[in-house]
Amino acid sequence: MKIISKKDESDKNYYEELLYITSKYNKLVRTPHVKLHKISVVYTVYIVLLSIMVIGLFFFLNKSILLVIGFILCIIALIFSIYFLCYSRNYIKKELSYDGNDPYVVISSKGISYVKGSNISYKISWNDVRWILINKYSVTFIPKKNSYLIIGVNSLYKDDIIKAVINEKKTHILVDNSELYR
Repeated sequence: MKIISKKDESDKNYYEELLYITSKYNKLVRTPHVKLHKISVVYTVYIVLLSIMVIGLFFFLNKSILLVIGFILCIIALIFSIYFLCYSRNYIKKELSYDGNDPYVVISSKGISYVKGSNISYKISWNDVRWILINKYSVTFIPKKNSYLIIGVNSLYKDDIIKAVINEKKTHILVDNSELYR
């Protein structure tokens, strides 16, 4: 069993990387060897698309009702996407922020547990872990099912996690993407 403290994880890049991983969960389950981008790039792309759609809506307003309805639906979808990203960002920051309790991750023969305070906040058994991704700012435990929460740890603890994974004989699910950032 290996216990990894998460007390000093106030790094903005770490949170942004976890948010990007959360927003790209389905893609990462299929193809884990992906260089991650900052979530601010995704925000910028969504805002630019939203602006183009609003301008296009005014340009095509007198043309066809179906075109106008299509633009309106795309605008609504983009607004919901931006709202989801903002909500996810706030949820992740709230869930992972230091609130006086020392949160930590326990890697054991049963799986990975995220503990905050005196209670286990959430747990993933080894059978439910699809990948362990090592990225630039985080090491993330990606579950097979979307119903589980993603557990992330700052990449400062990468060596400790690799040792614990080797001890548990789970190296086949370990994916090191840190080479993509050089």
